[in-house]
Amino acid sequence: GGTLELTVVATPVSDGTLSYKWYESKSGSPIGTGETYSKSGVTSSDAGEYYVIVTNTLNGKEVSTESFRVTVKMDTVKPDPVKPEPVVPVIDNINEKTSDFDLPVKEGGSFTLTVSASTTDDGTLSYEWFKQGDSNSLATGTSYSKSNVTTSDAGKYYVKVTNTLNGKTASAESLKVTVTITSNQNGSGSGGFDYN
Repeated sequence: GGTLELTVVATPVSDGTLSYKWYESKSGSPIGTGETYSKSGVTSSDAGEYYVIVTNTLNGKEVSTESFRVTVKMDTVKPDPVKPEPVVPVIDNINEKTSDFDLPVKEGGSFTLTVSASTTDDGTLSYEWFKQGDSNSLATGTSYSKSNVTTSDAGKYYVKVTNTLNGKTASAESLKVTVTITSNQNGSGSGGFDYN
């Protein structure tokens, strides 16, 4: 798969003109001309003995010299093993529920969401919690807690679970938890007692 390159340096003993023909010992025909022979994408069939014949031409006469042999061997390079891709993680449940559900919370109270997830490979799981409509991560880890809730905390919550393996990732999004905020204030009105 690499490149084979052979270069000859020759000096004429007179004012003649040098020419070059490259050979591979298994073939009787020239495989190249010029001071350099180059071949890219070599295979095991290119292994063998290479040489060049240098010819000096002067006044219509030629004198040729054959070089020594260069033995070309192929190094067997094992390809890098194929690294497996990460599998998409399985999100088993949130708060032990397996489908979208409602979570009523009193204003000023708190709530906690806990996810259970798994993977079938040797990857590492990571967790990011989100509120639908907001791309900013609320928290990381298997749980998300919120205290002193207000009406602005109402909405749909979910977790993104990411499996990382061999520098690559695969992710899944969980079911949605709809958090509703109920008021803590007591109602007012008029009424009466009936004594028996």
